[in-house]
Amino acid sequence: MVRHIVIIPLLLAIGGLLAGACCASAGSDEHSLQASENASRSQPQLALAYWREIDPEQLPAQEIPRYFAKGYMLLRNQGEPSEIAELRAQILQFQSQLPTPSLSALIQLIEIEELRLAGKLFSAQYQIEQLQRSSSDWKNDYILFLVHEVSSELHKDLGQLDQAGVALERAFSWLDEHDSSQEYRRTRLLISAAALLRHSGSFSEARLNIQSALNLARASGARMDEVEALVELAQLHLAMGENQSAANHLQQALVLAKGVQSTKSELHVLAVLADLYLRQHQAAEALTASLRAKSVAESAGLWLPFWIATSHQGMAEIQSGNIAAGLSTIAPALDALAETDSYRIKLRILGQLADILAHQRAFEQANWAMQEYRKVSDEMQQTNHRWLLNQYQTQLETNRLRQQAAELILRNQLKQSALEQSGLQQQRLLLFAALLLLSVMLLVLVAQRLRLSNQRLHMSNRNLTEKSRIDKLTGLLNRGALLETLFANDRQRRHDDQYTEDGILFLIDIDHFKQINDTWGHAAGDSVLKQLAASLTDCMRGTDYIARWGGEEFVVVTPGTDLQQGLVLADKLLHAIHARETLVGHRSLQVSASMGLAALGANASQSDFERQLAVADAALYFAKNQGRNRAIAVLSHQLNEQDCQHLTERFQALVDTAKIQVATITGPERT
Repeated sequence: MVRHIVIIPLLLAIGGLLAGACCASAGSDEHSLQASENASRSQPQLALAYWREIDPEQLPAQEIPRYFAKGYMLLRNQGEPSEIAELRAQILQFQSQLPTPSLSALIQLIEIEELRLAGKLFSAQYQIEQLQRSSSDWKNDYILFLVHEVSSELHKDLGQLDQAGVALERAFSWLDEHDSSQEYRRTRLLISAAALLRHSGSFSEARLNIQSALNLARASGARMDEVEALVELAQLHLAMGENQSAANHLQQALVLAKGVQSTKSELHVLAVLADLYLRQHQAAEALTASLRAKSVAESAGLWLPFWIATSHQGMAEIQSGNIAAGLSTIAPALDALAETDSYRIKLRILGQLADILAHQRAFEQANWAMQEYRKVSDEMQQTNHRWLLNQYQTQLETNRLRQQAAELILRNQLKQSALEQSGLQQQRLLLFAALLLLSVMLLVLVAQRLRLSNQRLHMSNRNLTEKSRIDKLTGLLNRGALLETLFANDRQRRHDDQYTEDGILFLIDIDHFKQINDTWGHAAGDSVLKQLAASLTDCMRGTDYIARWGGEEFVVVTPGTDLQQGLVLADKLLHAIHARETLVGHRSLQVSASMGLAALGANASQSDFERQLAVADAALYFAKNQGRNRAIAVLSHQLNEQDCQHLTERFQALVDTAKIQVATITGPERT
């Protein structure tokens, strides 16, 4: 590379004749373009330096689109909006002197990238699909590869995984056909393929793709691609519950990202790292990562990553116990994200916020976050539906114009047929009938595809609604789904026989759950939660309601059950939990649980439910204070408003004064 840099000024000095100078300039610039190709496999800043030292005015006309395409790829990978805007201005200058379809396509790609950075994903997607249907003059150009790559990323950001897979396959096909020698370009495609496989649950295949990407990146010295591969590997470990491995890969990626001076890569690492710390309840580390990400994003003018980092900051403050300050921090971020099409980002933030608030026992705010989650989910489905309709309407309009053109041609043929022999008239009438039949068949086919798309959209809406009601780890109802099931339709419940009887409210908590997590890891804790959910499901009836209330707490409502029957059921549950063991490596864990029981009257309202839940919660803590592995049932109580305040701390005193009467069921002794 150094040799080429020295040759360039020597060749320029030697050129005395015009033809010789042109040949020398073109040859040296071609070498410089190759040097920039090679440099792109190492540090991005070095690649940009090689690219910028080339004078595009000295390049042959056919090399100019390739020159700008290379610059677009380098600057896009850096993620700097200001440099992308400068590239657009430079291309416009050359486009006026040398108008080509390739340069026009590059301008559109830059506009699409600017929309994507601003979060206007549907607008960007519409433009790139228009670009794919446009001129065929650049179909064999490297720009087509960039179009397929960007299209795949946009579909993935919008959650349209099938379409993302199709675009990714087209990009791979282009490389196989036109650029198979440049294997390093496959690295990012392999990373994207791994992400799609991870989303679909194919973890082993995703790992193979990531390993291939890492090998290519390290072999070619593409440090920025190595960073992205490490981040995807960390996200795969997160999906598999291997948090420590994920943290190790992210720390390694962060060091590399700082070394290559890539704003985009550093922001990506910091966002995933903050998310990991929040999952592990490491609020201080999450706050540090989010503040660093905010600073980097603000300096680069990248506002979408800035608001994501702001959301992580607010959630870290909530985990630290400062709920009011955290919500105040998150509020402007949610408002800013509401102006974008980044639905998947908003859903992830709201879902994580609801979990953190529930863990902090801020149930009212957690319920608000879940309601916002449902609103965004519905809005995303409606927007997707509108986008599909627009696509089909565009296709129908295209078909209509084609039909009009065919009919115009047919009219001309019919006019000419009057001047020809009568024997040819029958053949032309048959042609007319065939064209009409083809048009009808085409309209029927489009209508059928639209109907099938509506059916799939309806099924997708229904599946998404169902998933939002189910706790992913245990498969039980979540808090919001339980409350919605019990109280969303009060009028209907009063006409349903199963709600006209008294019932029992169980509040169940796993004993020493924090110690299990700290000793054996969160994977062991997750297994314990699943085993407890299985015990509850085995012991309960089909008419009972079982939900994961939050953390290690579960709520069960058993309609048509009195307190004596509830005590029998509590004893059965204690023995079932004791009998079920959880394997951790080669060791078996035996767990127990504590329970609080309270009566729930017929046709209870949500306020009645919350009041009795507080009673059951106090009974649960009383059971833990009595030695755990037991159930405390509140048989009756005579509580005034003052007694209900600080009920947990005053429970023993209220029992001693007979204001609360309880019964105790002790579980089997742990072996």
